[in-house]
Amino acid sequence: MNKLKLPVMVALLASAAGASAEINFRGFGSVVGGQAVSVDEGQSVLGYTDTISFKQDSLMALQMDADLDEGLSATMQLISRGKDEFDVNVEWAYLTYELTDELQVSAGRIRAPFYRYSDFLDVRYAYNWVTAPERVYAFDFPGFDGLSVLYNKSLGPVDNSLQLIAGTLDGVTGSTPLLLEDFIGASWVASWEWLTGRASYLQATLSIDDSGAEGVANGYEDLGKGMLGVAQGFGGFAAFAPTDTMAADAAYYSEKYTLVGNQLLSTVDEARIKDDHGAYMALGFSVDKGSFIADAEWIHYAVDEALVPNTSAYYLTLGWRFGPTVVYGTYSREEQDARTRATNPIHDLSLVAGAIEDDDELSTALRAIPDLAGLDDTAVYLVRNTEATRAGINSGAVDRVNTHVGVRWDFHPSAAFKVAYEVTDNRITDTQGGVFRTAIDFVF
Repeated sequence: MNKLKLPVMVALLASAAGASAEINFRGFGSVVGGQAVSVDEGQSVLGYTDTISFKQDSLMALQMDADLDEGLSATMQLISRGKDEFDVNVEWAYLTYELTDELQVSAGRIRAPFYRYSDFLDVRYAYNWVTAPERVYAFDFPGFDGLSVLYNKSLGPVDNSLQLIAGTLDGVTGSTPLLLEDFIGASWVASWEWLTGRASYLQATLSIDDSGAEGVANGYEDLGKGMLGVAQGFGGFAAFAPTDTMAADAAYYSEKYTLVGNQLLSTVDEARIKDDHGAYMALGFSVDKGSFIADAEWIHYAVDEALVPNTSAYYLTLGWRFGPTVVYGTYSREEQDARTRATNPIHDLSLVAGAIEDDDELSTALRAIPDLAGLDDTAVYLVRNTEATRAGINSGAVDRVNTHVGVRWDFHPSAAFKVAYEVTDNRITDTQGGVFRTAIDFVF
């Protein structure tokens, strides 16, 4: 994300205003205060602790639109966020050329169409929530660098908008650097009177620079090599075993440890999440009947050949409008599959390790061969002491439910006051927390 200090921003805008193009400035902002309730000390909910804060969701933005004549325009959007210590970041920076009244092409840094509200996600005055549902709106990327083609066409009573994109997204998810190359996708929106529907599909080659994933990969590699070493030891011992039964058992152990060792080594590249194909899809609709409103989205994304959980999430909002006031409730849920495929081989060896551990005759026979003494202990150790690794990877499972109610009051033609209470329920850890937030959203 590009960061600018305020003097640089002012200089850029001043020089732009002095050019011959027609320059239009507009902006928006949110002042949000929140506090977590019913939580343990140090626990946070949506970024809030038990101490009131006005930084987490507050922001201010300025957008410059320059009309360069003959269908060419330039757009730059600068945002200062409280959670980023109010550093000024370049969110959008692109050129647009209108080929016809229905077709336009943009190039530069553009917001990716992951969601229904992607284009104005930060313009919170445009929707009723304090912030968009976190269970679905989990990607906080500023935008991708590339091309966008937008085609608008009315077919009878239905207004259609089709967007095609291609480029590269170099961003951060949480605190982890992420790169999407060969990033392409399409988004379609259709509107008819009070009903709007949306569908999108995006795909890319994904790489994540994650030290945790690298640690898992290295652990798998060491573990796999250790398993193969144990397998080799049992294979050699089978030829010298004092009884046919012990020889058969040793050959069986060798076969099992070889199988699991090879499976673990084959998982190393998947754990590193490098140049893996990922796909994202979304569906949504909204209803606005004047007094009654409804909004819903569903998303799903998955990464092939990688230890990234398949993720699905959705929300449903129902609301009622009374003059300048909207009262609403939202239910949202996010589910991720545990990455058990990579850890099942470890689990499959548990019974084998138990048999080895209980076989005193095997232990005695191995100690009689100096090069194999302690092989049984090593075999058991590799299985028993990998349960933490297995549990850590399986902890990728997610099942979180958020429910919240809120009120929006348009007390001014350019500003809205909002208040909301939200509860998040982690169904995996059986923990809950609530957060109370108030906000003033405005445009200018």
